[in-house]
Amino acid sequence: MRGFDELRYIRPTLVIFIFLVTILLMMLPYHVFQNEAISYTQEIYSGIFETSVENLGSALS
Repeated sequence: MRGFDELRYIRPTLVIFIFLVTILLMMLPYHVFQNEAISYTQEIYSGIFETSVENLGSALS
């Protein structure tokens, strides 16, 4: 193919490097979102736990 003749000059290490960078950039937003989701869930559940303990204390007294 005429348009892809330059690709034979690319080293395999460059192809592997570009592939790894692509994978890293795809996984980075997932990692950030996962950390945010975990912290949000812990915050919500801690609020639920505190509220339930307060309600239990007021119901028993």
